[in-house]
Amino acid sequence: MSDNHIYIEFDQKKTIASDFDIISLESILRDSEPHKIHRINFYAILVITDGEGIHTIDFKNYAYSKGEILTLKKGQVHQFHKSNAKGYILLLTEEYMANLFNNDSSVNSSELLNENLFMQHNLLGITEFDSFIQLVQQLKVELETTISQETNKIILHFLQILFLKIKQIRHTSIVPEIETQYIPKFIEFQELVEEFHPTSRSVKYFADKLKVTSKQLNLITHNICNETAKKVIDEITLLCIKRLLINQELSVKDVAVKTGFLEANNFFKFFKKNAIQTPYNFKNLYK
Repeated sequence: MSDNHIYIEFDQKKTIASDFDIISLESILRDSEPHKIHRINFYAILVITDGEGIHTIDFKNYAYSKGEILTLKKGQVHQFHKSNAKGYILLLTEEYMANLFNNDSSVNSSELLNENLFMQHNLLGITEFDSFIQLVQQLKVELETTISQETNKIILHFLQILFLKIKQIRHTSIVPEIETQYIPKFIEFQELVEEFHPTSRSVKYFADKLKVTSKQLNLITHNICNETAKKVIDEITLLCIKRLLINQELSVKDVAVKTGFLEANNFFKFFKKNAIQTPYNFKNLYK
């Protein structure tokens, strides 16, 4: 997508850890150019050290202030809004995230960064936040250190501690009614819908892929998010459609075909029913 709007740049040649970087939040927010909603191709953690503002993630606005962290995962769309906030943005590639806990099942990023399981923005207590900031600052020091195997290991270990802290914070807020044995199947279900919704939006189709019955799948989704499996399928499909519609290089017809709607009329009906507006109206909002 070619335009003059500002995006997070991930300069993989800038640091010794080419799959990880830290940039200042104010360097993004103070830019005079407007900030346009766009898709993120890596993982990010926003750490707010001062001020307040709003950040848009997957078309929802999140207000933030000093002492908060927000997380974004690859594939989401997000938007910066002008503010006086200060802080850090930690950037990690998908490969780096996968290797971070390669031999350790204590942290599952698909679970930790799942908006159906945990709030993706958290306000930390003073002591908790001070500890978090110290880790970020130590990471910044190591990023500016001469390249060595030891430095890379130190960065890796600091990041592991950082994500363990995020897990510690988020697990205290998990909904008590959620039965944790359902979480792996639910995450697998989400991932399958994201991949295969252009092929089918049938509950039975995904139940068969998960090797469960439709009734069992509905039990899982009801327990995790109090919704039917069909509702979850439609919500994920709608979000995938919206993420494509903001790409001005794709026509509405292109998006319909990419998401499995061979009949334009069916696409319009589905979108209007679930988004309460036409796909053209939605697309025009983000020109």
